[in-house]
Amino acid sequence: LLIPCVIGGLIGAILLKHTSNNFFSVVVPWFIVFGVGLLILQPKLHKWLYGKTSAKFKPRRQKLTISFIGIILFLVSIYGGFFGAGFGIIMLALLGLTELRDIQQMNGLKNLGGAGINIFASVYFLIHKLIDWKVVPISLISAVIGGYLGSTYSAKLPGNTVRKIVITAGVIVAVVLFIKS
Repeated sequence: LLIPCVIGGLIGAILLKHTSNNFFSVVVPWFIVFGVGLLILQPKLHKWLYGKTSAKFKPRRQKLTISFIGIILFLVSIYGGFFGAGFGIIMLALLGLTELRDIQQMNGLKNLGGAGINIFASVYFLIHKLIDWKVVPISLISAVIGGYLGSTYSAKLPGNTVRKIVITAGVIVAVVLFIKS
């Protein structure tokens, strides 16, 4: 599943290089709103799609689910390479439409995919001299601290609490981006 993430992340980075700042500012908050909306509706959509079946995958559906996750990862990875903020919200929301039920499992997949996207998009940005080196130390320190604290504490929290935190963060990010645009 890393392959669609890497390819999608590179495509997103290439699109970003060729996108105007104005278009970027207008589109991104709407992606986040879409992701938050999906995350809010996720439990009802999941129940509607899968009913009260057992958590185990049925062999015939497993291939479809893995293919579906691969397609989702590719599409969302394009967004992730284009604009990382809100990527996690959108990824969690879309993974929730698969047969996966555990937010912790979905969060692990999101983190693994995000690592692939970010590594390859960053290399592309580095090669094309698109990095503002003044903000790198702050971004790096913030990402390490946030990643460590987020992974440490989210694994200890109930799934509904994690979902509420992610929804709240998504709403805040979307509002801030709408205000800035």
